[in-house]
Amino acid sequence: MYRKRSGVMSLAALLLMTGSIAAYAGTAAVQFIEPERYADVSDRVLTREEALAVLDGHIRDLASKRLPAAHQLTVEVLDVDLAGEPERRSTRFYDLRVMRETTPPAARFRYSLAEGGRVLKSGEVQLRDLAYLRAGTSSRSSTALAYDRELWTRWFKETFPSSPGKASKSSKL
Repeated sequence: MYRKRSGVMSLAALLLMTGSIAAYAGTAAVQFIEPERYADVSDRVLTREEALAVLDGHIRDLASKRLPAAHQLTVEVLDVDLAGEPERRSTRFYDLRVMRETTPPAARFRYSLAEGGRVLKSGEVQLRDLAYLRAGTSSRSSTALAYDRELWTRWFKETFPSSPGKASKSSKL
């Protein structure tokens, strides 16, 4: 009898864990408004389209991991200024994106979080991380646009806290 009850408890625990994982599967729709006017979104390593695809994928991934399944996030990106700036070192080599304290990652966008057609939260946000070189992101990271992705990750964590009891912080960095 103990063994059977233990099996039921294990199954219940597994279902609870699976349910909590499935509970976070929110969706995001990302629209880039006039990307040809963005401050800085390309260099010779990544084209504008490739950089925007990285950001689009990252925002969608964050939504699926941090938002409840019934939530839909709409993001209209108005401007992007990637971390660092391209510098031509030689005609033989690709441009290098040099990171300096004076070239932080930045983004300006509007967002709206809805559930069942009802808007839960919305606003216009301007993000800038002046301390991006001192944050935990490694400059040796092989992830494309690591500093820029970290900017969005921190905004998500602050704006959409994972536990319902937490109060959200200001959405400006």
